[in-house]
Order: sequence, then C-alpha cells, then structure tokens
Amino acid sequence: MSAVQPTLKRFAFFIVIVALIACAVGWIVSPKQFFISYTFVFLFWFGLSLGSLGWTMIHHLTGGRWGYATRRFFEAAISSLPLLALLFVPVVLGMRALYPWMDSTALAADEILRAGLPCPRDYAFCHLDGDGTFTDAMVG
Repeated sequence: MSAVQPTLKRFAFFIVIVALIACAVGWIVSPKQFFISYTFVFLFWFGLSLGSLGWTMIHHLTGGRWGYATRRFFEAAISSLPLLALLFVPVVLGMRALYPWMDSTALAADEILRAGLPCPRDYAFCHLDGDGTFTDAMVG
C-alpha cells in the first residue's frame, strides 16, 4: 500500500500543476471569463463546505445516531474552509472585472448603474463582507 501512495501523490501534484497553468492561461487570454468561471467553481465548493457545516451543526444540536454515518465526511468537507478562505483572494481581485458597479469610472459614466442598487457599492465593504462570511463559518 505504501508503494501506491507516492505515485498517487505525484499524480495529484501533476494534476494541480496542470490546473494552475490552465488557470494562468485563462487569466491571460480572457480575464473576465476566467473570473466568472472561477467564481462559479469557488461557490460550488464553498457551498458544499458550508452545507456540511450546517448538517454537522444540526447533528450536534439534535443528537441521536442518525448522523454518525455521515459526520466524518461532513467534518472532512468542513476542514477545507481555511483553504477556501485563501482561494477567496482571486474572487476579491476579480471584483472589478465581474461587477461593473465596482469600477468607479463605469459607475460615473452609466446612469443605470448609479441608480441600480440601493446597497453599498464600495470595494472595501464587499471585501469585509466576504471576510466576515469566512470568519463566521470557521468560528461557528
């Protein structure tokens, strides 16, 4: 069994390197499409982690034997939250490419964008809101 593990680790490392190169090429070729795709994939994995956190909390609150079979899987998914916090950085960096109201020049030029949303359209507010989501998820 130990002879298989180094081969598997090498293969996984190779896949990660190929994926990072593909991400770099996508970022260079079409930054807007890269950030759209990256945000979609990020939200998918973040949703799985946060959903696992919710089910684990429900099991801990209610007790019983119903959650013992799945609890380890959910806890493994929850353990990826610190990594997802790190992987949130490209989402923050791509906000200006994703959302036109984050760009002050586009906001000043377009009347529809200025009148569109009643919420704060501040870059720092969105960044702090995202950080608060991760802090709540990891502490809670």
